[in-house]
This record gives sequence, C-alpha cells and structure tokens, in this order.
Amino acid sequence: MDIQFCNVSLHVDGVAILSDISCAVPSGAFVAIIGENGAGKSSLLHCIHTHLHHMSGDILLAGVSLRTLPRKTIAQYISAVLQDAPADLGMYVVCSQGLSESSCL
Repeated sequence: MDIQFCNVSLHVDGVAILSDISCAVPSGAFVAIIGENGAGKSSLLHCIHTHLHHMSGDILLAGVSLRTLPRKTIAQYISAVLQDAPADLGMYVVCSQGLSESSCL
C-alpha cells in the first residue's frame, strides 16, 4: 500500500520540527531517511505511529487518512523500529567499520 505525506508540518513548543513535507512512498519500496542530527527524521516516523496531535497536514495509507484508521489496522501495514524502541525485542546488530570495508551481522 502506498503511503503519502501531504503538507505535513510539526511544531513542538512553538519550534518547527517539520515544515510542509509532501512525498509519496510506493508500495513495496524500501526508503532511507537520512539527515543531520535533529533534522526531524524520527519525528516524521513518529507522525505515522503516534498520530501526533500537534501535526498538521495528513498522511494517507492507500488514499485513506491515518487519522481515520484504528491503530491495529495501521500496524497490519506499517512497522518501524525507532530509536527509542524497547531493548527487549530479541534482536541485535553488530557493526564494524574499517578504512576499506564495512560489515554488519
């Protein structure tokens, strides 16, 4: 199912975290959200999962506003492991980086 961000803005304590984000992610696509620390990457993902009440704009799943869908329905189609995920997920990532190679297990 496609996900579409429509003019999404987020302000926290009067500070603009996200400003007028619009984009579409086609069904089945893998997307990397990259940027500097504090650029709003995690905040954008939180908008999908937590229905932030101070968010303006809309996020659509297959053309339907997430604001109208039950959380259980959203969870059937969208998942993410965010920075502040609980430590007891039973998963781990081990990464090492060198000058000529990088590997993750």
